[in-house]
Amino acid sequence: MTTDQAKLDIIFSRLDSAFVDGRLDNLAFKHKQLYILFSDLQKADLVKGSQQLTLELETTLRSISTALSSLPTDLTGQYRCEQLLKDVGEHHGSRSKAVGIVVIVVDEAHPYASWAIPLSQAIINGNPCLVVTATNTNVLSSGLPRGLDSTAYQHVSLDRHELDLFVSSSSNIAGLVGPASQLPKTLTLKARESVNFQLPGLNEGAVPVIIDQSALSNGQPLSVRQENDLVVPDSVSIVAKQIAAALAVGDHEMASLGAPSYLLAHENIVQPLLRALKDELPTSLETHLLPLVENFDKIKGFLEALKGRRPSFLPVYSVRSFDMALDFVQYDIPRPAALYIFASKRFGAYAFDNLKGFSTIGLNIIPREVLALGPYAKRDSFDFSTRAHIVHAHRPSLQIYESSQDQVKSVKARQLNQPAGNRIDFFGGSFLLAGGLTASVILGGIGYGVFKTAVFTWTLWKARSH
Repeated sequence: MTTDQAKLDIIFSRLDSAFVDGRLDNLAFKHKQLYILFSDLQKADLVKGSQQLTLELETTLRSISTALSSLPTDLTGQYRCEQLLKDVGEHHGSRSKAVGIVVIVVDEAHPYASWAIPLSQAIINGNPCLVVTATNTNVLSSGLPRGLDSTAYQHVSLDRHELDLFVSSSSNIAGLVGPASQLPKTLTLKARESVNFQLPGLNEGAVPVIIDQSALSNGQPLSVRQENDLVVPDSVSIVAKQIAAALAVGDHEMASLGAPSYLLAHENIVQPLLRALKDELPTSLETHLLPLVENFDKIKGFLEALKGRRPSFLPVYSVRSFDMALDFVQYDIPRPAALYIFASKRFGAYAFDNLKGFSTIGLNIIPREVLALGPYAKRDSFDFSTRAHIVHAHRPSLQIYESSQDQVKSVKARQLNQPAGNRIDFFGGSFLLAGGLTASVILGGIGYGVFKTAVFTWTLWKARSH
């Protein structure tokens, strides 16, 4: 269905009312909403034989369970802390504050995680949410789980054009979650200009697996004799098994954004790796080998066109050095949601120090959570909140030292009693003024007489002495 602007305005009005009335900050409310979300997902109907959806649902439920257990269970104690405007954690003197309305754009590649995990974090932060699905999708065809607060958490279906107009023109949105390919490009600029607007980057580039020659047990290439004998070292077989297990999770039509899409293998290890993959992969999945340097533009264009999908074959690109592989995934192609590296610990540490902007890097392992959830593996990536610092102002109280209490008690205040009618006016009364002038004249005359007498006596004495 399509939704006109008037209906969207009503939806935003209801979301805003839920945000300002205080219910989203209630700890018991958060517990209840997360429990409803968890219980509803447990009843989800899975497509039979879909290993990817089963793994995604399992890891999504684990994420919500972790979110639920992260909430305080001492409702009374937490309420008192909130009343005192203090945190019970390490951030004393500050509180977590929700940013406002969050819009979640559902990704069909992750029909459970793409809305349930950001929604669970929004519930924790106290943000109202609008979940948006495409008009031609079966995801959330029945709407959000029944029992969730229908005012604070709402669902709407929009086509791509409606979504672009709606998100780009709305000033009520404080945060947005969704794959980069499904969001208007103008949002990047909006996120930079607005302090309140938050846009976590959900990378959906093709996911690489880098295999360096240091993954070999001795870190040295195979000898000519070993190559002629088609030797496959055990360390290479272990890598091939992990890659094959990861590829078996989903199909190429709707693969997880965390599933491997292609391999970058050092030229000294690529041949034994191909032999190992041949033994591990199903016969329907073929490998295609190309040198990266000689086919750079072709490979770059091919990977850019994937846009989160996995090809029907397994591309394997040989590289001349570990640095060449790192530079390629960091600078030359769209950023993936995850990156998997098979190398020695020393080369792995080197990669961690030089790779920037990757949310998840697996060293010698392809984690199940990342494989299933891709960019949704880290729930705290959708932490739409700010910290409000609180300054406590205490009323000053009278401090009395014990040694001086007796002295304080002995101090008495004597009331000034003045008979009626005898008002003393220090500023306009004539009585004091006249009395003061008279006293000055009398005292001045007496003083002058004494002075003149003393002078006359002294003069007379001087005259007789001569």
